[in-house]
Amino acid sequence: MVKFLLIFNFLQVEACLRTSEKKLPNLQTCTRESNFGKKAENDAKIVGGITAENNQWPFITRLTIGFDDGQEALCGGTIIDNNWVLTAAHCCDGASWINATFSDLRVSRTESKEYTFRASKIKKHPQYRASTFRNDVCLLKFNEDIIASDPDGDVQMACLTDTLPKQGSGCWIAGWGMTSFDGATSNRLRQATVKIMDKSYCLLNSEYPSSWIKREMICAGNLDNNGDGLTDGGVDSCQGDSGGPLICGIDGKAALVGVVSWGNGCASEGFPGIYSSAAYSSTYNWIRRTVNPKTTNAVNRALDWILNLF
Repeated sequence: MVKFLLIFNFLQVEACLRTSEKKLPNLQTCTRESNFGKKAENDAKIVGGITAENNQWPFITRLTIGFDDGQEALCGGTIIDNNWVLTAAHCCDGASWINATFSDLRVSRTESKEYTFRASKIKKHPQYRASTFRNDVCLLKFNEDIIASDPDGDVQMACLTDTLPKQGSGCWIAGWGMTSFDGATSNRLRQATVKIMDKSYCLLNSEYPSSWIKREMICAGNLDNNGDGLTDGGVDSCQGDSGGPLICGIDGKAALVGVVSWGNGCASEGFPGIYSSAAYSSTYNWIRRTVNPKTTNAVNRALDWILNLF
């Protein structure tokens, strides 16, 4: 169910996302100040209008997760601060170390501009539940300055938001995961367009039990365009894409709305992808509080705790 790809015996697996033709449009990235301090609109940088091979996704990172038994796994992550990356908590489960590679275009070769850092801290959401994928988010801290380490200034951070997109909004996903469930893989970073579904639409038009879709989760994929009562297949995140970004254009910015979490297979009719919401109020506050404790107060922390009881 998770979109998490194991790489056995240190074998390098070339993986890629199931794609659609539409690409990420021109959107602004953000800065530390705009994400965690006073808004600084003039610091934003234009993204897009060029191919993925030329850094169309400047805030994405490829994660290699190492375990004590010698196995490795592939996940995605999103830069949200000079020293922090957001990914899925199930990518962090049992990890003995996590490396993040930036400015990476292909899995099979080392790019001239790419660089890799090892996370100094791994912080899963305190209310993460592996059995239900509730609060499936994890923060990775790095001692190095991720943004300043790129001499060309191409590596940027996505924008945090507490705005949830409306039903039917078009958003974008990207990753190095498989192009079909347990199927062929590709070498390059891929992207796809998905439609946001509110919870009622998702439950009405999918085959997921109602108890599986929690309030801090987002359904996204193809809507029911043929009128058969089930969401269409054909586009989705897949194995190896876990933890990667769900990006929506909000006020002209590349807003990180969610992270790839779980689903039933990949791109199957009636089973849209499920994303852990980074915009859900308690998750958004936890991210900001963890990265910069000065951004939230005791009242907000208490409210977040209460919300996570349900």
